[in-house]
Amino acid sequence: PHFISFWKFAKLFLFYFFDAVVSFCHSVSLFFCLTTTCNRLAILYSQASTRFSRGNSEPDMVRSKAHPQGDSERPSEMSHGTGRVSKVCAH
Repeated sequence: PHFISFWKFAKLFLFYFFDAVVSFCHSVSLFFCLTTTCNRLAILYSQASTRFSRGNSEPDMVRSKAHPQGDSERPSEMSHGTGRVSKVCAH
């Protein structure tokens, strides 16, 4: 009888232990998910603000005359940066 009660206790303990571990992992993953989305939003916001300020500082016609290839290079550069950040977030 003593062994059975111990086994019952062990089963209960394991059940609660695993439950706690699962909930902990869930909260941690949720926290990381929130931080990565915040990081992505911050990156998008900074990109948009720099694009906006750049657009305001010099007219589009002047820019296209000054840098014919400049505009085609910039977007790839930006997407490269976001790709690197999302890779870091994934790990």
